[in-house]
Amino acid sequence: MKLAAIMMGLALIGNAQAQHTDPIRFSYTAKKGAGKTYELRIAATSAKGWHIFSQTQPAEGIAQPTKIIFAKNPVIVLNGVPIEEGNKEKFEDKRIGIVQFQYEKVDFVQNVKMKAVAKTNITGTITYQACTEEMCLPAKTVSFTIPIEP
Repeated sequence: MKLAAIMMGLALIGNAQAQHTDPIRFSYTAKKGAGKTYELRIAATSAKGWHIFSQTQPAEGIAQPTKIIFAKNPVIVLNGVPIEEGNKEKFEDKRIGIVQFQYEKVDFVQNVKMKAVAKTNITGTITYQACTEEMCLPAKTVSFTIPIEP
């Protein structure tokens, strides 16, 4: 009986993963600012009913915080860390004693400065976890490339 319940649960999770292999969509832009500065935007949009998590989580949070890593580029200097622009939701599950911060839609904004005027790309990875109120998919890492034009 227990084995059948476990198998059914795994089948449901597998089916949900097959139907929602990537419920989070990312888009990338670079907007020129003053001088040699640029604003990079990584926009994450969730499919209906899904969300991803903030880069920072309370100590009791159990979800994978979103992590953005920019590859080193000799002509680009990062200014601080990516900031989040969006409607941050506080999810609290009193049954298991957790609080987490999540978004249905969020822009991660990174300001950069060019050391020299040049056409280049900034590359990196985003690690994130997509969840609904009922389930979570395993954390996923995607690569990105953002072209920067002088």
